[in-house]
Amino acid sequence: MKPVKSNISQTSEACTPVSSNCVIWQGPDIPCLSLCSGDSVTEVVYKLGTLFCEIAENAFDITDIDLTCLLTEGDVAPASRDEFYQLIVTKLCLALSVDGVVTPETQLYELPECLQYVDADGNTITTLNLTEYVEHVAQAICDIYIVITDLQTSVDSLDVRVTALENNTSTGGSTVTNVTTQCASGPTPGITIPIQQAFYNLETKFCELSQVLGSMAQLNAVIMQECTGLDEAPTLMDDQVQMQALSGWVVSPVTLAENINNIWLTICDMRSKIIECCGTPVIPCVLLAPSNVAISGVTSSNATVSWNLPILGGNEAPTQYLIQAFAESNGNPSGGAVITQYVDHPTNNITLNTAALFEGKPYVVQVTALYSCGESTVAQVIDELRIGAAAMCIYVFEENATPSVTICRSATYNVQNKRTIVRLQNSSTGAPIINTGGTISVTVRYDQTNECGVTSTGTSVITIPNGQSQGVITYAWQGKAECSATNSCGNVTRIISCVESIGGTSTPLCVTGISACAPLT
Repeated sequence: MKPVKSNISQTSEACTPVSSNCVIWQGPDIPCLSLCSGDSVTEVVYKLGTLFCEIAENAFDITDIDLTCLLTEGDVAPASRDEFYQLIVTKLCLALSVDGVVTPETQLYELPECLQYVDADGNTITTLNLTEYVEHVAQAICDIYIVITDLQTSVDSLDVRVTALENNTSTGGSTVTNVTTQCASGPTPGITIPIQQAFYNLETKFCELSQVLGSMAQLNAVIMQECTGLDEAPTLMDDQVQMQALSGWVVSPVTLAENINNIWLTICDMRSKIIECCGTPVIPCVLLAPSNVAISGVTSSNATVSWNLPILGGNEAPTQYLIQAFAESNGNPSGGAVITQYVDHPTNNITLNTAALFEGKPYVVQVTALYSCGESTVAQVIDELRIGAAAMCIYVFEENATPSVTICRSATYNVQNKRTIVRLQNSSTGAPIINTGGTISVTVRYDQTNECGVTSTGTSVITIPNGQSQGVITYAWQGKAECSATNSCGNVTRIISCVESIGGTSTPLCVTGISACAPLT
């Protein structure tokens, strides 16, 4: 290149023309450009220009880029850089648009496995939108922070305890840790001795125990000495019952305690057989009394007396129980017994005929256990034994029952069921009364209304049989049924209206409703 003067500035300060071949590169070698220190500026500029042209021509080839994720059905792949840049801008704007298919609120982000969870409906959540994702991660961080805080608290506590242990541990000085003896660490309980002495005493006791019991190998060998097939062997008392059927029997015992347990059961079986063969041992006769006498099921002609059997504990059982009822005066029996009955042991209740007693009058009821060696002390209760027919009534009420399903026009619907209950009870106390007469029939009326405006009335007869205090039926309180007027399904509600009659006799309960208690006439 031939140097010339500047054609811009004609002043004396203009550059002196110098040929680029005369200026050299004095910097370090640049291997990637093939430039060496000492090359002329002409060579430097040429090599840089050549490299720039190669980069411009070869650095960006659209055909080498996979655009599958950006193209939708019907889109044409860009043929130039400008078309490629425009495609990226269009897709970016669509992603950021509120009206687009994907927005920051609808874009789902995959949760790592450690952050996935199960929601209240039992679904495993693996993706969340951005807001929920951030909230979930924040909550996880808070949970981790709490755990870290708890761990730090525990570490601080342990540090304090370790420091205390270190302060109490002998390091060669005269510090001694003492313990209070219990049952094995010292000659007697409750004395204070050094821990080293306590440990020595414990080891001594353990060695003595091992000498008496034998080694672990010896104990294991003893455990294995159980008779072959003892689990399936018949008992001596009943050859139809296997040993393993005895209450508490351990099949294939593996510990000394389990073996001793089976040994005792075997000994007891042998002892029982010996007693059966050679005679019955003498059983002590102790006059143990019954307890908790109670009166229930009081009607116009009957009352039930019950009591708890005496706890024998291996002593002789009573032969019978004497049940007596007396007139009551100031909390005590008055006069002779008005009722006397006997039942054999182990019966613990009896129904008395009280038709001849006074209505509403308290009586003293006593129960005595009778033994071969005498009578126990009495256990008693004071209560009414008879109520008049006027004191009994029929009480009608309802309660929820287990739901079921119904089908209306091929669709399944839930049905809320209820139970109607009629109960014979004491009109004063409300206590249930056992029916000791014939079957009592109660007719209950129901009103039914559906969403189609159709109403209807029906009745059900509920019976209280002899020996029971109540009768029950279940009915559909609310469900679905076909409405013929509209050929569709609507809610049907069925409720109790009233009680029409008891035992076939009309009563005024339809006026007062089911909450009333109808006298049993």
